Amino acid sequence: MSDSGGIERTATTMDETFFDSQGSGVFVSDSTTGGIVETNSTALLMLEMPATAVIGKLCSYFLKSAKNKPLMPSNEAVQGNLKIYGGRIIPVIISTTGCSIGKHKGIIHSFIKLPKISEEETSEKIRTDEYPDSTEQYNSDLYSEKKIKTITESIKDAIIMMNDKKNISFVNSAACRMLGYTVDEMMGEDLHQLIAPRQYLDSFNNGYKTFRNTGEGVVIGRTIEIEARRKNGNVFPVELSISATKLDNTWHAIGIIRDITERRDVERKIVEASEAAENASRTKSEFLANMSHEIRTPLNSIIGTTELMADTELNDEQRKYVEIMHSSGNSLLALVNDILDISRIKAGRIVLETILFNIRDTLRKVIDTFKLRAEKKELTLSCEISDDVPAYLKGDPDRLMQIIVNLVGNSIKFTESGSIKVFVEKTRISGSKAIIKFSVVDSGIGIPASKLESIFNSFTQADTSVTRKFGGTGLGLTISKKLVRLMNGEISVDSQVEQGSTFSFTAEFDIHHESTDEKKIGTASKVKNKAEEKTLNNLSILLVDDSPDNRFLVKAFLRKEPCLIIEAKNGSEAVEKFLQKYWDIILMDMQMPVMDGYTATKRIREIENENGLEHTPIVALTANSINTEIKKCLDAGCDIHLAKPVSKNALIRLVGELTGKIESDNDKHDDPSDSPESDGDRIRVVVDPELMELIPGYISNLQDDIGKLRNLLNKHEYRDIERCGHNMKGSGAGYGFTEITKIGAFLEKAGKSQSIRKIEEGIDKLEYYLENLEIVKEN
Repeated sequence: MSDSGGIERTATTMDETFFDSQGSGVFVSDSTTGGIVETNSTALLMLEMPATAVIGKLCSYFLKSAKNKPLMPSNEAVQGNLKIYGGRIIPVIISTTGCSIGKHKGIIHSFIKLPKISEEETSEKIRTDEYPDSTEQYNSDLYSEKKIKTITESIKDAIIMMNDKKNISFVNSAACRMLGYTVDEMMGEDLHQLIAPRQYLDSFNNGYKTFRNTGEGVVIGRTIEIEARRKNGNVFPVELSISATKLDNTWHAIGIIRDITERRDVERKIVEASEAAENASRTKSEFLANMSHEIRTPLNSIIGTTELMADTELNDEQRKYVEIMHSSGNSLLALVNDILDISRIKAGRIVLETILFNIRDTLRKVIDTFKLRAEKKELTLSCEISDDVPAYLKGDPDRLMQIIVNLVGNSIKFTESGSIKVFVEKTRISGSKAIIKFSVVDSGIGIPASKLESIFNSFTQADTSVTRKFGGTGLGLTISKKLVRLMNGEISVDSQVEQGSTFSFTAEFDIHHESTDEKKIGTASKVKNKAEEKTLNNLSILLVDDSPDNRFLVKAFLRKEPCLIIEAKNGSEAVEKFLQKYWDIILMDMQMPVMDGYTATKRIREIENENGLEHTPIVALTANSINTEIKKCLDAGCDIHLAKPVSKNALIRLVGELTGKIESDNDKHDDPSDSPESDGDRIRVVVDPELMELIPGYISNLQDDIGKLRNLLNKHEYRDIERCGHNMKGSGAGYGFTEITKIGAFLEKAGKSQSIRKIEEGIDKLEYYLENLEIVKEN
């Protein structure tokens, strides 16, 4: 017989899983000492004893043949007695086979309990003091087929015995019920032809040749899951346990078959339920992506148009209306962002950054943000930072700001007079970690004691009536609590009605020891500001968007820039226009009728590859800001993702950087050979905040590429090196690393020319770049 994909369980390994899967009791004894070295749970249940009372005892103490003959592997299946707890004796049928125990020989004794014999069938009950010679009442008819059949009728699983000619020599009623045959229809028939599905016949027949001669086979002594065939042709799953026994000097196989259809149905339902849950989660993500797109698209027009209007000549009344429109648009955008943040956190898709930041600058930005709002309500807004708080920390400054903005915003909202104070103090420093405590204290309306426990729940406010008066969704504190936990901290509130509230939270940061890095951060910021002053001279831009409002807005943002903008209303038009002329850059919306942006981008990349055209930067200009959607844009071939609503400065800077009209903070070297020497300076790269969650995985893949490239070089697989370089070239700028794009192009060219020296140089530059890389998120 052969294995048909079942679970590996051999008798020689003696593993507990195998023994416990058997329908009979099992003893494994050392052939030299006769001591029991292993047993199974079925035997222990029959003995009514724990394993500690069995292991080490002589097998002959518990198990005897009816005629008191030694139980040796050469014996046939025999009737015998089992001595159990209290000295009681129960009749059993015993099958004995040889095995290996490490380097020693062992014996496996399998035994099955005989049914209780009625008083009509025996002249007297078994007496415990007659063991082991109390077997006289079991006459030879117990060996008859009639008695064997009586024994097996109580078993629910099918039992089938097959002789050395593959013919069925015994079946029980359970087998007939399971397979749909009568006993007469099964007896003497070829077992394999009768119940085995056609795809198993060849392997069964081949395996049986070995079994017939040796009593061994890959499925002997194992339990496997396989399929069987009923009389009506239906195939169903079964669990099959097969053992071998020698009768009349020929090998016979005994199979115990269990129908596992119900178990498979349960497993299938579990899988279906899991898939349904995954589909529901996927549907929710898609809904959020679409909702984001549908809401952000008009918001893009509203906020962008009000920005443009604010730059025109307006009277006081008009300017007031514009400010209201702009404020309302930003409030709606904040609501959308809150809902998406909740979904991301629940899905585990928010990964905190670890970047260098100045905590005093971060707090100053928060205070500056709310200064005007506080002044309008005649509130005093201040911030105090203890001197022992380190100036520079490593963590996620944007998420920290988000928490503080939520707390300060709430304080201003619910405070009519008095003050809001922000306190920052060091709680503890342990090794390279600092625990910082932030407190926001206000003199506002306060929170009732009964509401303090629920205040951090989603969509909850202390009093539902305040929603109408003050507005808000009740999501800010929920998001803040979850972000605080991601920072290994805790958040709490202490409040009294009409006397004010104090919200406090702790957060863990890495300590950064001051060096010249701070100066470099300032320098990078100055470079960026200087870059923004440059213009987009003579650029040819293909603008693809199905929304006329969005196309108008982008053109309005760029109207003072000396560039040519041609519009396309869908992806199909974009591909046609791409074929007509050279474009410096393409601004591509991703969700459009006729042909979407994903398909259009893939087609443009195919055209470039097929015709050897230069790579054209493509910006995914879309309202979808969920990470999976960003990745989808990049996978389609876009160089970078820019989420709507788009700000004027961000759009101009991005277009300038991708086309080389504005020097990027990342773009410091013309080719890998110009990379800075290893003098301890870090290579600081400013990347788009929307991509920050994708960066760790991307960097990890690049680090893996170093070893991969060295291995390919050792094997002289230049074509694969060229392909690897090409992939880097296409992905680098998309994630914000233009230097990776250059290194990739360098490696691609080196692989194509099969220059070992150049390939080694490119790999070294990639390794140096990654070792000295420090990522800073764009403000």
